[in-house]
Amino acid sequence: TMDHLTSRGVKKNCGRGRPVGRDRLAKDVYSAAKFLGSIPAIDQTRIFALGFSLGAMTTGTVASARYYKRFGADAPKLRAVAGLYGGCYGSDRWLESDAEIPVLWLVGAQDTESPPDSCSGSVSTLESKGLITFHKYPNATHCWDCRTLNGYKKIAGNGNSVTYVYNAKVTKDSEQKVLNFLKSFD
Repeated sequence: TMDHLTSRGVKKNCGRGRPVGRDRLAKDVYSAAKFLGSIPAIDQTRIFALGFSLGAMTTGTVASARYYKRFGADAPKLRAVAGLYGGCYGSDRWLESDAEIPVLWLVGAQDTESPPDSCSGSVSTLESKGLITFHKYPNATHCWDCRTLNGYKKIAGNGNSVTYVYNAKVTKDSEQKVLNFLKSFD
């Protein structure tokens, strides 16, 4: 588990004006990959990243050829990435169309915090390259696996009203999809 916030004295990193920005988040993932790659017992060709919400958006960024060249060239290239309920916010600026590694992208059709259609441009491009496994759960909201936040309501950084709804069936299915995706690289 990677904690981008505590050592920087940050408690919250969601919404507009994030204290820890996209570039820093990507650098942190590449730094972790570099560290893991320095451990002799770890196969450098089998380092993956998995993220939820902003972490998912970060995995979409680190799959990018451009971001790898800018910030990760001294780190082992990630084998693949998986993101759950990440968004793009219209410009496809998180799930990058220039990804060069496989991506698993799981989203909820009822997600108003990270609307899944915001990633449609990148998803289409990556599907044409055979680099994405994409699944939209029809009845899932943001944070579908957050049992303790079931029923939590807020206004998201994008101004949308959000209610988290825990969904045991989607949680189990998404866990299985992530495991199957990772196992596919054996």
